[in-house]
Amino acid sequence: MLLNLQEWDGKNTEALISYYQSNRKSENWNLMLEKIFESEDPLVIKAGSWLFKYDLEHGELKKYIKTRVKSDIKTEIKTESYLSNMTHALILKASESDDWEVTLHLLQILKYVDIPSAQEETLKSIVDQSLVSEIKFVRAWAYDGLYRLMLHNPVYQADFERVIGLALNTEKGAVMARIRYILKEDQR
Repeated sequence: MLLNLQEWDGKNTEALISYYQSNRKSENWNLMLEKIFESEDPLVIKAGSWLFKYDLEHGELKKYIKTRVKSDIKTEIKTESYLSNMTHALILKASESDDWEVTLHLLQILKYVDIPSAQEETLKSIVDQSLVSEIKFVRAWAYDGLYRLMLHNPVYQADFERVIGLALNTEKGAVMARIRYILKEDQR
């Protein structure tokens, strides 16, 4: 079992799932994850970005985001604050990181979180760089990131339409599938 993220090999997601399952129920989990993003260790940052994404997609945060339950105001405020802090931290770390997986994790979580207005420009820069990535998954999710930016702030609509228009003529495979998904979602 993975006890320390610095021991992680950088690849084995089963080890991260085990780490998550062992630590998620701790009342200090949110604080633990926030502390991960204070690290300067690129491997720890990559693990943290994966854990945050996993929590949003599979864990308690997924349940919270789906319902945004308003019954317990203290829990709501605490969770929204945590989501905001984590999103802010991940945008900052992705802007400083050369690791394409950290960028990918950031782009993949944007559909679950509110984009901090103060970080729009930083996020737009990450998205723009990712749109020309040679790594197709990063590029595919960069289109989604631009879409999320446009939903957050309509000032990005013209850029979104221009970029998607060009992509429809140039992208293929998994990247095109993501673009179709975005366009389908935009129709709703």
